[in-house]
Amino acid sequence: GAIVAPAWLGSRAAGTPAGLEREADQAEDLWRRSIGAIATAKGVAPDEALIGSEWTPLVTTLGEIEAKRVSVSPAWPRALVREFHRAGLRRGDVVAASFSGSFPGINLAVMSAAQSMGLGLVAVSSVTASSWGATDPGFTWPEMEVRLDAAGILRRATVAVSAGGDGDRALDLDDEGRALARSIAARCAGELRARLVDPDDFESAIRSRL
Repeated sequence: GAIVAPAWLGSRAAGTPAGLEREADQAEDLWRRSIGAIATAKGVAPDEALIGSEWTPLVTTLGEIEAKRVSVSPAWPRALVREFHRAGLRRGDVVAASFSGSFPGINLAVMSAAQSMGLGLVAVSSVTASSWGATDPGFTWPEMEVRLDAAGILRRATVAVSAGGDGDRALDLDDEGRALARSIAARCAGELRARLVDPDDFESAIRSRL
């Protein structure tokens, strides 16, 4: 059936199939270039670039390796271009996102799709992750975004950074992990010219993110 855009979006000209495919190609290319840059920096094969260690001081919860591998696929940026079109999003629109380190491949897919479509992307990013995600110090999600922005591959999207985890302050980690997460969050906030989210409680964390 026909896709009807929400009234608040106003009149939206649908993308042509050729145009949509072109944007999907661009999104996949950005995604692959990003994976390649991270793989080179880590010294690993591209298919391992976004699969972190099972356990580090930054791991907050259990994750499934199978789920992490499924999330690292070039099908995701292409699928998101199509989903964004179905939602009525067009060049110049703004998308809000919340990124954690648990599924960095999906974060990259969102950024790649948004950039290929000319969307404005505004994200709040956190440092910590579930196992097998962006769990390695030096390659947490905000640190990956810093690298990709510096390399000129993906434009930075993060406008605020938190430690993540319990209370958005990594309260579920031990002292070493909590200090490390908060240190990375503060440094990346500076490098991304973003706000540091360091809330007093859960309610203020939500208010800060909104």
